[in-house]
Amino acid sequence: MSYPEIIILIITGMAIGSFTNNLMNLFTGRGFDWKRSSCSCGERSLRYTELFPVVTYLVFRGRCTECKRKIPIRYLVVEVIFPVLFLLLYDPGHFLISVYLIVLSWLFVIISVVDLEKFIIPDSILLSGFIIELVFRFSEGKAFTDNLGMAIIVFLAFIAIKYIVIKLKRVDPLGWGDIKFFLLLVYIFGIVNFLTGLWVASILGLLLKRVTQRENLIPFGFFLGSVFLIFLIGQYNFEKILLKWLTIQ
Repeated sequence: MSYPEIIILIITGMAIGSFTNNLMNLFTGRGFDWKRSSCSCGERSLRYTELFPVVTYLVFRGRCTECKRKIPIRYLVVEVIFPVLFLLLYDPGHFLISVYLIVLSWLFVIISVVDLEKFIIPDSILLSGFIIELVFRFSEGKAFTDNLGMAIIVFLAFIAIKYIVIKLKRVDPLGWGDIKFFLLLVYIFGIVNFLTGLWVASILGLLLKRVTQRENLIPFGFFLGSVFLIFLIGQYNFEKILLKWLTIQ
């Protein structure tokens, strides 16, 4: 990979991160800005000098220049994550696979952040995940039915678990968004990887609950999305990533 490619990927990643922050506002209640982005307080449109991802946040110390309110740290985190993902997952020799991995990682980031903030996993994002997976399988000549039967079994099993726990304990253990996310994850990764990721995400969620002593809901979709984002990078093969960076020209 050449240095110009790295610069282009970083700039593109930051731009996608900025757009993603705006898109996630649609799910978190603030609304999508169809024109120029606005201040987080919603009082005015941003000036052109305030539209540079990451840089603007750092220069103005994470505050709106007009009202001085603090801008949520997630804006910076998301704008940093995407350049990193682009650099890790883009492979000019395997363009289609790169696009597939980047788009899936984009969906997982949205799921993680939205669930962390609002305890919801949007159906439109899950549906987009299924469409991306189907398009990729079609382009690669893979069978649409791979993992589908097991995904449906897992989906129905967790619905049964949900109702049994509600009946016996009067507690809802899982949201519908989580269960539908399970369906997508089994379809993409297979049952073994799903169970491994589910176990890791469950441990992380329980640790958070223990450390924070929270009695309310745990954003399980956040942990699932984060764990399987790492799985997604791992599927690409860490050795390939290392070799790509060792051959920078």
